[in-house]
Amino acid sequence: MYASGYGRFNRPDKVGSAAGPKDPGGWNRYSYVHGDPVNANDPSGNVAIMQTDCSSGYCDETGYIYCGTNEFTGEPYDWNPACLNYGFAPPPEDPPNSGSGDSGSPAPQCSISLYERSAGGSPGNHTYLDVSGMVNGQYVNDVLEGNPVNKSHPPFRNPFSKGWPPLKGYIEPVAGGVFNGSTNPATNTLVETDTGADICGDISILLSAINSYNSGTLVPYMPIPRKGFYNSNSFTYTLLDDVGLQNVFLSPPGWNPGWGKLVPGL
Repeated sequence: MYASGYGRFNRPDKVGSAAGPKDPGGWNRYSYVHGDPVNANDPSGNVAIMQTDCSSGYCDETGYIYCGTNEFTGEPYDWNPACLNYGFAPPPEDPPNSGSGDSGSPAPQCSISLYERSAGGSPGNHTYLDVSGMVNGQYVNDVLEGNPVNKSHPPFRNPFSKGWPPLKGYIEPVAGGVFNGSTNPATNTLVETDTGADICGDISILLSAINSYNSGTLVPYMPIPRKGFYNSNSFTYTLLDDVGLQNVFLSPPGWNPGWGKLVPGL
């Protein structure tokens, strides 16, 4: 109960949070609106309301409602939901942060596709990868495949014999849709495709793996490889293994000798 003759309450403020180090006057729990009835009022008996013309209010732990920022710290006062009861609006929320620092544009999409075609003059089929997308800031659309050095396939040579040039990796742009003779994604059999933003990193790994392999010791090549020999299908399988896709992609449906063999150094 407020005693107007004394200018104070007969009982202490029941809201314990009215006292705090930011406002030493709040420790006097018998005073009315911290002794400032000219600039504040307390219609509920619990919270002192500052008389201001601000459009939004902030409450601190003393129970006062303030507008704008703390003049001593320059920081805005913490919002208290109790301010809503007195016509104050909460402070505006910060816009959502995408975490990438960009304008919210979608992440680039890349793809790796496994193709199969006839091996031509050799028994069985030939496999290769077609990759596309923005990789390390540059757009690529390449075929990745293994072949003997200079892509030499002498006619009538025994596919089980030794003496073939070693196995080399090739990175060839898809220009005009046709390259290396019969290798053509437009006409060859598509086995499987994986697409996504994470695939861009996989393509970067594959390109680096081929360049690193070609700069080292090339393994022996044989169209239908015996122990210690490898072919184009071994090369393609190893590339998929390098990025963990060998068990994700379907196995090529045709006869692909050398599939499942890992090329050393690739």
